[in-house]
Amino acid sequence: YRKDLRNNNPNYVDQYWGNVQVGMADIPKQRIILKELRDRFGGYYREAKAYGVHKGKHKDYIFWRLTSQKAAEFCKVILPFLRVKNRQAEIVIRLQQIQKENRGKKKLPSNKILEEKANLLLEIRKLNKRGL
Repeated sequence: YRKDLRNNNPNYVDQYWGNVQVGMADIPKQRIILKELRDRFGGYYREAKAYGVHKGKHKDYIFWRLTSQKAAEFCKVILPFLRVKNRQAEIVIRLQQIQKENRGKKKLPSNKILEEKANLLLEIRKLNKRGL
């Protein structure tokens, strides 16, 4: 079930295993919280200035990203506290479980596993559309 999900790349379903990304306006209290999360869970953290056509219209921003196993670990910790994004967190955790179960195997995952993964990716894309 190698259905192309991006740019006609037949392996894209196999490559994506879930990530968590947080971006927000640069407010000192939020910066402290994201730095503490980065220190505890790892990941990529960046502070950036608004520039170009955005300068003056937008605030500076901060950005934190976790991928793969770190993202799943973070989702497991925060899942009991989530109200809105709980299904997305469950999907990231499940994608990482699928990846772990198939890591190191010489043969490709079964069609059943690839179909489950493709369905999870489609579901998370629907959930992540603005307004949901």
